[in-house]
Amino acid sequence: MLKRVGLFLLTNLAVIVLLNVIFLILEKVFGIQATGYGYFMVIAVVIGFGGSIISLFLSKWSAKRAYKLTMITQENLSELDKKERVVYDTIVQISDQNHITLPEIGIYADKDPNAFATGATKNSSLIAVSTGLLELMNEKEIAGVIAHEMSHILSGDMVTMTLLQ
Repeated sequence: MLKRVGLFLLTNLAVIVLLNVIFLILEKVFGIQATGYGYFMVIAVVIGFGGSIISLFLSKWSAKRAYKLTMITQENLSELDKKERVVYDTIVQISDQNHITLPEIGIYADKDPNAFATGATKNSSLIAVSTGLLELMNEKEIAGVIAHEMSHILSGDMVTMTLLQ
């Protein structure tokens, strides 16, 4: 819990620093001064778009650390159990059918059945599955959940959510 809070604070601090650099560039390079309503409009646009876009590009990094993901890679395929192999094989199959780069695949320890997809683009994404989901669901149900998560990636839902923010 403490590590998640620390990562949350560190991520937000990085966003604040980056936004301050953007404001400095706007002032020094483009001559936008900190006066009047126009400046407040610029602040709203930069923070509104900037914060969301930065969060989108940090989403995979943040998820890996916050959930302490154990990544499935080519090197550890032989160590997977039957249900973990369903996760991997389903993601490979859907990725190949849709001609996208294989998403990174992670498993995290949690008794609650859950899965999520994140990443800035279809070809730079991540799918994570909880151990609770693997324990509670059969192979067909797991494949269905993975297909659902892949649909988020294929539909570009992470970018859509960023735009909505």
